[in-house]
Amino acid sequence: MLAELAIGITLAGLTVLVAQALPPEIHHKIYAVALILAASIYVGFSFSSQHNTWIFTETIGVIIFSVIAFLGVKFSPWFLAMGWLTHPAWDLFIDNHKLNIFVPHWYPTVCIGYDIMIALCIAWKCIKTKENSHFSH
Repeated sequence: MLAELAIGITLAGLTVLVAQALPPEIHHKIYAVALILAASIYVGFSFSSQHNTWIFTETIGVIIFSVIAFLGVKFSPWFLAMGWLTHPAWDLFIDNHKLNIFVPHWYPTVCIGYDIMIALCIAWKCIKTKENSHFSH
């Protein structure tokens, strides 16, 4: 479990490094797209379940996190931080259900490490720059 968590944190660190290498005005868009992709991965997993309920549930998750991503780009990166911070709850309470056999057992822990690290990096950037509406102008 610690190895999976470390992998998630490392991947998040790499994501932040890539984002920082790009123009500052698109940082929030990168984290927004990544949040939608993180939710979308579960839709892909759900197709292997062959149960429409799981496909529907995971699609609802993509919609929820897409709205949060939109709010993060349009209004405040704090929405992105909150989206990334709440995504592990989806992992734990929805995708880690005992009937959910289509998600690889190691994936939720990797995802939790990644999500929390990204959330903390976004929050730190907001606090450091004292900006509530955008990462940069």
